[in-house]
Amino acid sequence: MSVCCCPTPTDPRFRDRADQSSAHGDHLRNHNGQDATDRELAVFQRVMKAIVLVHGQQRLHPLTEEVHPRPATNEISPFPKWSLEKPNDEKKVRPSYYTNKYTLHPTTLCIPIPSSHTSSNMFAAQKVSQSVVGAAQRRAFSASASNLSKVVVLGAGGGIGQPLSLLLKLNPRVTELALYDIRGGPGVAADVGHINTQSNVTGYEPTPEGLAACLKGAEIVVIPAGVPRKPGMTRDASIADEDDPPDLFNTNASIVRDLALAAAEHSPKAKLLIISNPVNSTVPITAEVFKSKGVYDPKKLFGVTTLDVVRASRFISQIKKSDPAHENILVVGGHSGETIVPILSQSGNTLEGAERDAYVKRVQFGGDEVVQAKDGAGSATLSMAMAGARFAESLLKAAQGEKNVVEPTFVDSPLYKDQGVTYFASNVTLGPDGVQEIHPVGEVTEFEQGLLDKCLKDLKGNIEKGEKWAKENPGKN
Repeated sequence: MSVCCCPTPTDPRFRDRADQSSAHGDHLRNHNGQDATDRELAVFQRVMKAIVLVHGQQRLHPLTEEVHPRPATNEISPFPKWSLEKPNDEKKVRPSYYTNKYTLHPTTLCIPIPSSHTSSNMFAAQKVSQSVVGAAQRRAFSASASNLSKVVVLGAGGGIGQPLSLLLKLNPRVTELALYDIRGGPGVAADVGHINTQSNVTGYEPTPEGLAACLKGAEIVVIPAGVPRKPGMTRDASIADEDDPPDLFNTNASIVRDLALAAAEHSPKAKLLIISNPVNSTVPITAEVFKSKGVYDPKKLFGVTTLDVVRASRFISQIKKSDPAHENILVVGGHSGETIVPILSQSGNTLEGAERDAYVKRVQFGGDEVVQAKDGAGSATLSMAMAGARFAESLLKAAQGEKNVVEPTFVDSPLYKDQGVTYFASNVTLGPDGVQEIHPVGEVTEFEQGLLDKCLKDLKGNIEKGEKWAKENPGKN
């Protein structure tokens, strides 16, 4: 299949003149027969998210995904027209699904996408045609020298690291994927390396030399390494079973510190994404390590809290029977229990009483659902991998020049420093160098202010705990 995306129904700028190769989906070409430009690829990614699905007597609007009945024979649809046509001189004109002027043919797809809707986000909850996914996988994506991007995953063999590596391999913005773990890194690399996208994948041995080579030249370093939570274990408190294992904090703090030491030495200018729990403490630990080495840049250190926003939108959609892709819930604070504060009032949704309390608790303790459901076999790995990949995608978009990229993230923040809270999660505009602008929380209700007050108290303790631990346990230089 050859995919062509036009900004308006009549604009031919991106119409594919399908040749033999493009008819088989090998390349995306513009009307000059050249490889698609970055903007055309962005439009194509939008098509992947908003593909028109036709089945029986129903259709889906390509942008809103609202279902509409098939129009009457002489009806002109109010939505942008689209057509499937035969290439070359074999075009046949028959009644069209939208305009009664064109027909469907499984070779060349031409979909008009208004320019205001071309921003891509490969992780939005949209239906995607299997044939288009296949075409995307076969596409040989190109990257200019300025867009070359090496992404490192430290902890690639774990429950989060493996699906995260898979999602990053599928991302055309990633040109080099470097995978490291204390065991299994080369195996994961060999596995995902067979996926037919253009990025190169390398797995590194668990040695100091391997870790150094993995980090060298990195633009983004993602750290999901660590032990998962088990039933009854919080992100910050210790728990002892019959074997008296170390608690989550001490174990993961040591892992993150050691990896941060390596990153500070071998990739001090990379953007660091911390997934390892407890994020409220592991981000300050990482910051202290970089400060001790004289390479700390607060604009380049991020705690990944994206999953809290993902859950908030999904959970409200289940209550309201809405599309979660259309729900945008601000979540601020931290990434543990009551430090997670959904600001529902700014979304246009209203819940009251027990329903509101249940919603807030589910957003705050959504991870417990997964931990309990897995019955000791792990924590939220797949959804966390998706959230981490989404945040990495946003950083890459911003680094490659896209404007107005906003994501929630836990960063060195001025918002509540006067209360001793030096790190805080809120919406952040991302730029080529990392943090560009930290957005304030905005107006909240009396109920939400109460949640925020409790958050700040707990969050301050989590941060201080991490900073103190890092100073008392500097690790090997």
